[in-house]
Amino acid sequence: MLGENLEKRGRERERAQRMAGPKGGAAASVREQFLPALRASRNKVNSKGADWLFAPDPRCADHADAARPAAISGSLVLLATDGFLALISDYERYSPETLLSAAEARGLGALGEELRAVESADPEGKAYPRFKKSDDATALLLSLRA
Repeated sequence: MLGENLEKRGRERERAQRMAGPKGGAAASVREQFLPALRASRNKVNSKGADWLFAPDPRCADHADAARPAAISGSLVLLATDGFLALISDYERYSPETLLSAAEARGLGALGEELRAVESADPEGKAYPRFKKSDDATALLLSLRA
């Protein structure tokens, strides 16, 4: 597992839970309070002194982390957005290892449907505190060949 998506999602979930208070339902109850702060934060992304996100901006390369994990032919690699990784971080349906196994066995389409079913069953974020019903959920499963 590379990157800090799971940690960032955990912090976001904690903020949503705090803002919603004891009644829960962060997605519905704090959305209007949260949107100005979210917009202000997004307006700073990819600028000096702020967080950098992958984007079609050549300046992003100067802020990218690099890793060279060892991999052998036949290894599986799951590239996924934080929204797809919500199956691990937010909804605790999988561990990183079991998500990779499920992607191989069931396919990414089935996992995407499972993700959206969890979100649809909890549109207000009461069971799973979050600021919005769903997030971008993109994933790519690769098999490395020599």
